[in-house]
Amino acid sequence: DDELGINAFVAGYRSIDMVLVVTWGMLQTLDRYELQGLIAHEFSHIHHGDTQLNLRLVAWVGGLLSVSQVGSWIAQAGFSLQRHVQRDRQADAIFIAAGGLVWLVGSLGVLMARLVKFAIL
Repeated sequence: DDELGINAFVAGYRSIDMVLVVTWGMLQTLDRYELQGLIAHEFSHIHHGDTQLNLRLVAWVGGLLSVSQVGSWIAQAGFSLQRHVQRDRQADAIFIAAGGLVWLVGSLGVLMARLVKFAIL
């Protein structure tokens, strides 16, 4: 009730679970026709299933980001083992290369998912 910003959004996964939220500032600032246009715009998001698509994209980006972070962690662990423990350097190099490859795949996936997201927006 005390939000003075002008904003509206739709949240939910299925059309029967959707909720349309408008701020108090929007209700106070916009006239009837502007408010109708904005509400119609938000209803179009419900009609076209935009929130489902956005949630799926968020899940994909989050999953790919996790893969990228695991790859980074593996590579960093390989570097750490190489510095602190005198052992087989070839095994450490394989560890670092595998981690780097996993990181690269995850990072490219995140980049592609973000490009798809921007194309859809």
